[in-house]
Amino acid sequence: MQFIKSHSHHIALSIFLIACLTPFIDEYFFGLFNEKRAFQSILLSMCALFYFPSLKLEKKANLTLTLVLLLGLISTLLSNNLLHSSLSYLHATMLISLVFLGYKIKSDNSILFYTILFSNIFLVSYSLLNYSFFILSSELPLPDGVLYGFYNIRFFNQFQVLSIPFVIYFLLHPNLHRVAKVTLTLNFFLLLFSSARGASIAILVTTLVYCYFINRSMIKEILFCLLAAILLFSLHYFYLSFYHSAEYTIRTDSSKRYEIWLEIINNIHLKTLLFGNGPGGYKSEVFDFGHPHNSILQILNNWGAIVLSIVVWFIYKLITQSLTFIKKNKDNNEFLTCFTSFVSLLIYSLVSGVIVMPIPQTFLFILVGILLGYLGYNLVERKSKTHKKVAQIITFTTSLLYAALVILSYNCLDPKPHGPSFWSNGQLSFENCKLTYFED
Repeated sequence: MQFIKSHSHHIALSIFLIACLTPFIDEYFFGLFNEKRAFQSILLSMCALFYFPSLKLEKKANLTLTLVLLLGLISTLLSNNLLHSSLSYLHATMLISLVFLGYKIKSDNSILFYTILFSNIFLVSYSLLNYSFFILSSELPLPDGVLYGFYNIRFFNQFQVLSIPFVIYFLLHPNLHRVAKVTLTLNFFLLLFSSARGASIAILVTTLVYCYFINRSMIKEILFCLLAAILLFSLHYFYLSFYHSAEYTIRTDSSKRYEIWLEIINNIHLKTLLFGNGPGGYKSEVFDFGHPHNSILQILNNWGAIVLSIVVWFIYKLITQSLTFIKKNKDNNEFLTCFTSFVSLLIYSLVSGVIVMPIPQTFLFILVGILLGYLGYNLVERKSKTHKKVAQIITFTTSLLYAALVILSYNCLDPKPHGPSFWSNGQLSFENCKLTYFED
């Protein structure tokens, strides 16, 4: 009991991740990635209730956060879809609580590291099992049928980008060295197999950063894993060529990303620059997407240029301070791992929906909290009973409103999907609300 109480922060996050990756859960619970969003919403509500009442920020940071939330509120009220923007605004507010969860986890992050490692091993192993079934049945192994745990292969790649730095970390572990080595090789192979160009670039950049700061002997280990993965992929490629189906593996198109980005840029006007079009407000009628696959353009379109500038400034400060910390603490591989995972997700967010999907979105904020904890920021304080009581009432009210909107919104899905946004079906509206519990 004492163990559970002292490690409740780590256990909550581990349960969230394990629940999201439980085999076949999407077939019985919501489906697509909606079950992951439901688990995330539960985690956010719990974290808000536990951490918001003891929130502590420096005066400058407090004013900045207040400004962001105020601009977001104005943007929500001015949006064309009040229901969807209100839910997205509350969701973004609740995500802040994950920073404090990460801050608490920092004190002992070993459970987090092991959970991510073994989750990655499980997904990779399951995917290879699927691959073997295709080969044994003489069928063409394609990513959609092989990669396990996510209904879209790019969501699988997002988890790889998050977890590969943690796999690299365990190359230094005396008992798990070989396991990590094999796992890293197979991850590299699956990146190539799924033609994950953006994810591969993100991993390449951050792996180089990792290699620069760690023991040089690890570079040989990582290069060996990469060469082994290329060999495996070459065998796979020749197998595909035999079936005349290698076009997907090596392609040069932008998967409509370039066209989506041009559409957003061409539609920028004064309101967009000042307040945006409302949190979660992006949708493309032309391409049927609910997010633009670019974090910068998404924040600009949804929240406005002022909020985007604040976010970019915060990330810049966090990265520069982290690099300074790494140079002064070269033996702190835990911090380096969290930092490279965070940067990997940021890089991949420039071409993917990292800031939208539940798992990478959750860990972006978790990793921010961990990094801030290492950098010496104090995010928690003891308040007087009166102040704490008021904070608890506000937090409880906000969490209750958020939970109500989450439940309501699932019955308000637009029949015409615009790609994934909050739910997998995209936009919400009051017009589409179906309160089935009032019907006969």
